[in-house]
Order: sequence, then structure tokens, then C-alpha cells
Amino acid sequence: MLARTQNSPEYIIPDTGTTVQLTGVAELAFNVDAAGNLKSMQVVSEEPPFLGFGQAAMSDFNGAKFIPAFRNGQPVESKVTIPVYFKP
Repeated sequence: MLARTQNSPEYIIPDTGTTVQLTGVAELAFNVDAAGNLKSMQVVSEEPPFLGFGQAAMSDFNGAKFIPAFRNGQPVESKVTIPVYFKP
């Protein structure tokens, strides 16, 4: 399953309130309909916690269009969980 946004990608790295640049990862769960439209998403986990990596990952995928899953040659609704990595 691939994602692409309508606009040129401008990825958001959260402001952690410190001058130290951190790496992080957020795990997102998506519901995608048979047409490839994002129906819902939620943060499953983020590391380090409470620094905004989950919200930043959701912002990156807002408005994304997906290639739908297929079953028996037909596009179907699906649930997908993916990690989103942040590096300074």
C-alpha cells in the first residue's frame, strides 16, 4: 500500500521544545476504502512519547490517497498499520 499526497511533500517534524534534535517513530493505523480513500487514522504508539511525533505523522498523511488492497482481483476496504520514522 503506497501513499501520496496532493501537494508537494513537506514533512513536519515536531517542535520538541529543545535544541537537541531527536529521532522518533510513530505507528499509525489506517482504514482505507476500496477506492483508496483514507477513511480514518489514529496513532497506535509513538516513541519517545508525548513529544508530538504521532500528531506530526498524522499531519504528514492527511489527505493521502492509497492504492487499495485487493481480494480475488477486486479492490476491498482494508486496515493497515505502518511505522513512520523521523530523523533530523
